[in-house]
Parts: sequence; C-alpha cells; structure tokens
Amino acid sequence: MHQFPIFPEKLLNELRAVGGRLRHLRNEYERLRIRPQVHFAELQALLNQLRELQANCSDALLPQFASLLEQVARALEGLGQNLRADYGEALYHAFTQSGKTLSGHYPLYFSGFFALEVNAEQGKAVLWFGNKQEKLATFAEIVPENLVRKVTEEEQKLGSQLPPEALFPKVVQAYERVLAYSRKAYGDPVPICSVLLELNLLLQSPRFLKDPQPQHFRPYRRADFAYDLYRLNRYGAQELFPQRLRLLVARREQTKSREKILWVPEDASGRGSTYADLCIEEGGVA
Repeated sequence: MHQFPIFPEKLLNELRAVGGRLRHLRNEYERLRIRPQVHFAELQALLNQLRELQANCSDALLPQFASLLEQVARALEGLGQNLRADYGEALYHAFTQSGKTLSGHYPLYFSGFFALEVNAEQGKAVLWFGNKQEKLATFAEIVPENLVRKVTEEEQKLGSQLPPEALFPKVVQAYERVLAYSRKAYGDPVPICSVLLELNLLLQSPRFLKDPQPQHFRPYRRADFAYDLYRLNRYGAQELFPQRLRLLVARREQTKSREKILWVPEDASGRGSTYADLCIEEGGVA
C-alpha cells in the first residue's frame, strides 16, 4: 500500500507567502489522497502545481516542503506501477471475455488489426489500425469494458461496407481514372494513394456529387482503403472478374513519405506490408 502523507497544517500556516492558492491546493490534495487509485491523474497534476510554489518558500521551510512533495512523488510512482499491472490484467480479461485476442503489454496492446495505446496516468487511449500505422480514434476513458465496446464499434465501421463483388469494380474504375491523367497503359502500376483519392469520390453518395457540402461527405480514410484491399486480397472476386489486383511493396526510400505509401494487413493477426503502387492486370484477383 502506498501511503500518501498528510499535508501539515503548521507548514501551511507558515507558508504565508503563497497564501490562498496553497490552501486551496492542500484541500484538493486531502480530498484526492483518500482514493488515490481513482484520482491518480488529478494527484499528478496537483503535485506539479505544488512544485511550482517551491520557489516561494523561505530557505528555512524549503527542506520540509520539498520533503513532503518527494513523499507524494514516491507514493505516486509506486501507485502508478501497481495501476499499470492491474490495468493490463483487467484489459486482457475484458477482451478475452468478448471473444477477442489481446497481446502486448503496457502501454501498447494488440488485438487483431488494431493497436491500443493506453495512458493510464492521463486516463486516455489511442486506437490505431495496424501497429501505430493509422490513428483511428482517441478515447477519453480507459475502462476496459468500454474500450472493448469502442474497439468493436471502430472495427464495424472499417472499410467501404461494400461486398467484394461491388467494391472491386470501383477500385478498377479508380485505377483507370489515375491511368487516364497519368497517360499510362492498362496494367502499369500507379501510386496507391492516388487510387485512394479517386475511390474516395466514387464512393460518395449522389447527394454529395450533386451538392458537395461537408455534411454530405462520407469519410473514406486511409485505414478504410487498406482494410478494403485486405478484403479483396483475402476474399477476392477472381471467380467474377477477369482482372487481377496486384500491390507493389514500397522501396526503402519511398517509406520516408507517408503520403505516398499505405500499410495493408496480410491477415487478421495484424501482420502486413507497406505498399507504394497498385496495378490491375488481366487474369483474376490475386
């Protein structure tokens, strides 16, 4: 158990130079230290505020004040270690109970296509597609059961929601548009992110195309395109269409420009590769 020291009233009275602000912070500290596990982030912020007041301490009082803050800092450090360990176990339990896998350790966990970056001290989490490839969402809470629900919701929103047999012709059409303005021949590779831009327009509703207002626009993110390419490669449409979709791995120098490359998963475990170009060839989807 990590003991949080009591803020001595005598010290408070002697630190008259900082007046009411210190008394207010002391009152907040006494309230928060009763349940430090719940108020961990608030205690950290309050400790930083108290440290700012050290400059107003007299030479006689500075050692006592500094010693008090050091005790609080040590208690917070120990509590933080316990919270992270306990949180990891609770998160693993919540994911497995919902039928999802979870691996990794604090602060970065992995579940299927996703990476979950947790900051227990701040009570926040960031959800990524792939191993920190594409940021999908930032959550202002880290309750394990709620995170499972939010991850499930994000998973259900991924991609165009079109079945492969409806999606593939649109990818072909987007590819052909890039070929047209690039003056390339059918079968030539084109930048994968250029295809994404054209596909973005092709997936918009007639309402947006008629009146392109922001409220009519349906977002189609890099992660959505990557997931759709994964679906086409996994489930394919080779029995329905004569074309073959081929992705070309990015060269080392190309990986320095994120706007020119796209990470695409290879399987549901989160493994994948980074691609720079895409082409459509005759012969069925690979």
